[in-house]
Amino acid sequence: MLRAKGDCTTIAEKMKIIGNVIAEGTVEVKGQVEGEIHCTSLVVMRNAKIVGKIAAETVVVDGLVEGPIQAADVVLKAQARVIGDIACQAVVIERGAFVEGRLLRSLELNGGDVDEAKLKAVETARVEAAKAVAGAETSTRKAELVVEARHLSGNPDLQFDDALAFLAKRGNAQAKAFLAEERNAKGA
Repeated sequence: MLRAKGDCTTIAEKMKIIGNVIAEGTVEVKGQVEGEIHCTSLVVMRNAKIVGKIAAETVVVDGLVEGPIQAADVVLKAQARVIGDIACQAVVIERGAFVEGRLLRSLELNGGDVDEAKLKAVETARVEAAKAVAGAETSTRKAELVVEARHLSGNPDLQFDDALAFLAKRGNAQAKAFLAEERNAKGA
């Protein structure tokens, strides 16, 4: 384990550290690290490689990171390659950067540990919000179909089921699908 105090710790281009790095201040990686890095600020230079978890206030990546990143602010430069989840409060991704993993809004920097229960709650809320949006879009489309049917039929009082039936007879595939869905829901 490398421990450092001071303004900047540099891991040189031809240096490889196997173990954890804990530092106060900035760590600049030009070489390789296989292990966790905990510091205030981390800069992963082009051609540098980190395999392990990163926890810092600020992370700038222009090299390769294989592992999760937990930070307040993350900047992925054009040559960045990240394979792992990124949990942060703010992120900048330059054109050309590559990420294979999830981008998560960090709820708190709790010593670099991701609170799995909070992340699950956030994911559940995201899924529920997506369902609500999809439901709203479906409701909007159904209303549009009713308006279309009323216009085409010349009957301004046409009700929902009748409007769908009218459009289905005219070959509207979406109206047919909604009509089948309504009939299945009523039959269930």
